[in-house]
Amino acid sequence: MPHSNSEPAKLARVAAAMHLLANHLNSVVFQPCHIPNSHSQSTAIDHILGNQVFADPRAALMMRGLLLSMYTREEFSDQVQKNAHQGKDALLEKLCFMTSDGGITFAGKLDGILNEAANLWAEFQYVQEIIEAVGVNEQALSGWAWCYNKEFGQPPQEPQQDLLDLFPGFWVLEGSTELYKGHALWKGQEHINAAHIELQKSRPRGFGFAANIKAPPGGRHRRSVSSSGGTFVPIPSPTSPTMSRMSGFSDRSGFGMNGSRG
Repeated sequence: MPHSNSEPAKLARVAAAMHLLANHLNSVVFQPCHIPNSHSQSTAIDHILGNQVFADPRAALMMRGLLLSMYTREEFSDQVQKNAHQGKDALLEKLCFMTSDGGITFAGKLDGILNEAANLWAEFQYVQEIIEAVGVNEQALSGWAWCYNKEFGQPPQEPQQDLLDLFPGFWVLEGSTELYKGHALWKGQEHINAAHIELQKSRPRGFGFAANIKAPPGGRHRRSVSSSGGTFVPIPSPTSPTMSRMSGFSDRSGFGMNGSRG
């Protein structure tokens, strides 16, 4: 990334920080937690429930309810909180480039973001649908209509699949319908592309921001998803209590629902 204080360079650094946080939310926080103190067992059960929900949705919900009954709600939420903070120090170290004091002040902000993410995820486990988080690297979601952040400029006019996560999307497993589109960064967005050009001019052999930051490999096993279509869409207005809850977390995390950071 460029080290200057030009507007594109500063926006590229903001996008990089948002992407790092989104990776943590996708890979650590919004993961299966049917057995909250065992990721491997939770993943195995998640696969079983995912298949069962299409054959018999009611049975899948009963199975999940039985698993939840093994814990009090407080015990379950406490463990999800602990899970969310795994790797926090490593994440904070990666984000230090955005701070002036080595991350000391931002550590409290990061704790707040992870706490609220964990609370949201724990709450989702008790609703009447099975909800999963999705990232841009999910191979089965090629038709997902990701939202773009206007602060980084307009996305390219031609459809572009080379995206980076800024905030995960969510979908309801039964019916394969989207709940929240999530935010993505197009590497060809106006200001990000300008930052890349700036870096190329200052370091002819450099690989700009877009080339250096990669989405994590892999992804959870997915079934096909119904989407509203399109490559990018304006950020939607909240229309339900769940959307309102998610919108509030999105805003307080620095991802504004109006297309710009809070």
